[in-house]
Amino acid sequence: MVAEVAASMRPRILDPYHCGTSDTSCVVELLKDHPETEVRIRRLA
Repeated sequence: MVAEVAASMRPRILDPYHCGTSDTSCVVELLKDHPETEVRIRRLA
């Protein structure tokens, strides 16, 4: 769902996060055809 919303809103920077076991790195792959959006993945401690 995050990738669908980001594709429609077209943010310049997207910093997805989620607590738990969700894999946010898949968002990079899902938005690869949207170069206007930079996806930043950060490691949570």
